[in-house]
Amino acid sequence: MRGVLVKETLGTKQKILETAIELFSEKGFHGTSVRDIARATGLQVSSLYSHFTGKEDLLEAILVWYQQQVKQIRVPPERLDALIGTMPPKVLLMAGFVRLKAITGTSLMGQVIRILLTEMYRNPRVREFYLTWYFHENLEAARVVFQKMADRGLLRPCNPEALSRLYNALLNHCYLEYFLGKAGDADTSDLERRLETQLDEIFELLFEKGGTPC
Repeated sequence: MRGVLVKETLGTKQKILETAIELFSEKGFHGTSVRDIARATGLQVSSLYSHFTGKEDLLEAILVWYQQQVKQIRVPPERLDALIGTMPPKVLLMAGFVRLKAITGTSLMGQVIRILLTEMYRNPRVREFYLTWYFHENLEAARVVFQKMADRGLLRPCNPEALSRLYNALLNHCYLEYFLGKAGDADTSDLERRLETQLDEIFELLFEKGGTPC
């Protein structure tokens, strides 16, 4: 019986979270009230407060959810050396891109990214999160990968930190265009193919064919 109650509680909490994501993305954080979220979820306000203390708590839960999704893409440090040693760099990076596209292409993730993009100018917490996680941590994760590749002589002579900025700049630019297209219900298939082509061209500039040392 206890297990059933726990499952129902987790289900209700997830439903509240997903409803908040939808409303925050449509009406904005400040334009959405706790009552709006409770009504859309089919709950009493008091019931919602038994799961979250308020909108700020919901926003924090959304940011944590985003972090968890992105972490699924990253290769754990203990596996990174082995993968770089057994997999061509171009194949490794493209595999990461495919996983990134699979996660960020979902409707729920699209709504969360819309929240980040619209609220980072109005909400100090979102701005702090965007700068810390979306830029600094993403850049550092890419820099570590490129540094390990450089140490093995797999890259053309370059600065791994500068390369990580180039790599992330391309991804951020293309994904912004991608999500703007999705928001307007545009067909993004051509954009997705173009992004893959651009990544492929960058890889050719960085690596010898097959990822062998230059």
